[in-house]
Amino acid sequence: MENTFYFKAYQDHLNIITVEYHALIDSFYVNQLLYPAKMIQKNDFYYTYQIELPLEFEKTYIISDKFFNHIEMERRYIVKDPAFDDYFYYDKEDLGVQYHPSQSQFKVWAPLSSEGYIKYYLDGKVYIEPLNYTSKGVWEGIVTKDLKNALYLYLLKTNGKWVEVVDPYCYSCNANGQYGAVIDLLQTKMPLYEEQLTPCLKNTDAIIYEMSVRDFSSDNSLGKEVNNRYLAFCKENIKTANQHPIGIDYLSFLGITHVQLMPITDFATVDENDVKKFYNWGYDPFLWNCFEGSYSINPNDPYQRILEVKKMIQALHKKNIRVVLDLVFNHFYYTKNNVLNLLVSNYFLQMDKSGHLSNGSFCGNDYDSSTKMGQKYIIDLAKRLVKEYQIDGFRLDLMGILTKDTVLKMYHECKKINPSFILYGEGWNMPSMLDESKRASLLHAKEMLPIAFFNDYFRDIVKGKNFDRELQEKGYVNGNTGFVYEMIKAMKGSVDPYCYFDDASQSINYVECHDNATLHDKLLISNPDYDDATRNQILLCCLACTVFALGIPFLHAGIEFHRSKQGKTNTYNEPDSINAIHWQQLDQYFDNCLALKDFIALRKRYHIFSMHRFEDIQKHFHYAILEHQILKISYQNLQEIDGIEELVFFINPTDKILHFQFDQYFKMICSEHGLIRNDVYCSNININPFSFSMYIKEIK
Repeated sequence: MENTFYFKAYQDHLNIITVEYHALIDSFYVNQLLYPAKMIQKNDFYYTYQIELPLEFEKTYIISDKFFNHIEMERRYIVKDPAFDDYFYYDKEDLGVQYHPSQSQFKVWAPLSSEGYIKYYLDGKVYIEPLNYTSKGVWEGIVTKDLKNALYLYLLKTNGKWVEVVDPYCYSCNANGQYGAVIDLLQTKMPLYEEQLTPCLKNTDAIIYEMSVRDFSSDNSLGKEVNNRYLAFCKENIKTANQHPIGIDYLSFLGITHVQLMPITDFATVDENDVKKFYNWGYDPFLWNCFEGSYSINPNDPYQRILEVKKMIQALHKKNIRVVLDLVFNHFYYTKNNVLNLLVSNYFLQMDKSGHLSNGSFCGNDYDSSTKMGQKYIIDLAKRLVKEYQIDGFRLDLMGILTKDTVLKMYHECKKINPSFILYGEGWNMPSMLDESKRASLLHAKEMLPIAFFNDYFRDIVKGKNFDRELQEKGYVNGNTGFVYEMIKAMKGSVDPYCYFDDASQSINYVECHDNATLHDKLLISNPDYDDATRNQILLCCLACTVFALGIPFLHAGIEFHRSKQGKTNTYNEPDSINAIHWQQLDQYFDNCLALKDFIALRKRYHIFSMHRFEDIQKHFHYAILEHQILKISYQNLQEIDGIEELVFFINPTDKILHFQFDQYFKMICSEHGLIRNDVYCSNININPFSFSMYIKEIK
């Protein structure tokens, strides 16, 4: 072993100090008292010793050798011990800064710190005020002056080292999240019209349309002044060359109930002062508590991003469109230097007993919501979004990284604030260090009602798998008629035995989202021998299946007018030219847009499509397979539900015409091209190739 001086001391366990020391030794001084040391390991650089003694969480320990070399003990993996969690759990909801014109109160949870200050900037000057320790790991400071428009950081001595850190509870920040901002929320008040929205009484009332704030306006159709901005959602009465509505007017035209916005909380890799330099979807979180500044007209004005987000929400709510935010609570972009880890090292990260980090997200780290303050933090932020910004729901990215308990608590707390609140997420069973039985994954969907999950079974059965190496594979609608029985399960809300759910309200039905290839690009690979017209028929049938399947329809913005990413798939950092919604393309496919509008209107008209309970589905849902390939689905005994006797639709994914005879006259109400405007009654019908058609039997 090299004779190089090395001396470190940690608390990893209750009542044990672990010392790493360069030489053989039999004892150490702890706060000037001598204790025996037991060597437990050696390597090429140092020996590892353990000292057993009673340790207090809020006491500083100085470890010395017999030569008077000394160091301060760092609290390392002890933060993962349940005793630490219990001792420092803080249940009040006053962390962050509470602003008043005469004074501002600051509170930060930093149980490993031994000294702290508020460092703030006001009117071009820098000020430092002390923080005082209270209890439960909370440091508090009061500044008796008007701090409106002040920027601030916390300066904390943690484990013997000084760190500057942004307040994880601040409401806003300056450009690129360098400093938190003291915000007078009264200055941001405006009506958000939550009370005027159509109630969303159950999950299956929702029809969700996903988009990125940047993609929504990056093609300049809505005006260069709002290019890539929140305020693009406030632009009305703008039309294409053929006088078709675009932007927020188009969303209203479609009749969707919810817009899901890809991440708008602060992310790391887009320079907010030079937005065009880089593109990113936003799944690289930096400050979960602040809104992203690159979408703001002035990212250096902390008030501006709050006001613009509220104006965007206000505009959508005025159009009777609810707002869902995509939250990335599963990992940090910066592993060691993220705000929470700077405050309490290791506490908010999943790791094993040796300190090896979990990486189920494949982003270098996983958030630990199994800790009490880890759970409390993201639930506090969720409640803030629902209460202050009247957000109507959340999509949780890689939700399986979080605990079931956390997700369910988040849902119920937010539901108390907004009775129409919905919550859904990606339930993939990610290989994190969290015990599999605790994960909020699809494996435990039946334990998590009413949380909804993205249904990859539906996606893959309807149009085929979507990973790059599998794009050539077909689903039922684009030609793999061997999936006909699986298609029945998909249309039934995936509630059959051995499927994901006991209740269809948990199924997010989709064939395209921001991830992977668009449906247009997928069909070019899976069905290269078909002409454009046929592929368009298939696309319309996929849309019809998405809207009319039991569960929650989920649509990626532009799918109906053949949105393309030029053959690329994971375009999270591709330029605007790849990711933008090209609004003028709407003219070429406006008939598709009309068809989707009609599908949505029909889903709203007939309550049977929002049916979700297993016993009701078993009672009303029936099917038949025609010629071993063509699917007939019927809902029967609908007199009390929809004032009709029966509703039937056919999906024909083949290139053949099928003749079918009803037992009496049915009224045709819809095809893959939308509503049938005239009264067409028939008993002998042709089911056309690559088609979707719907009929009702009226009460005599």
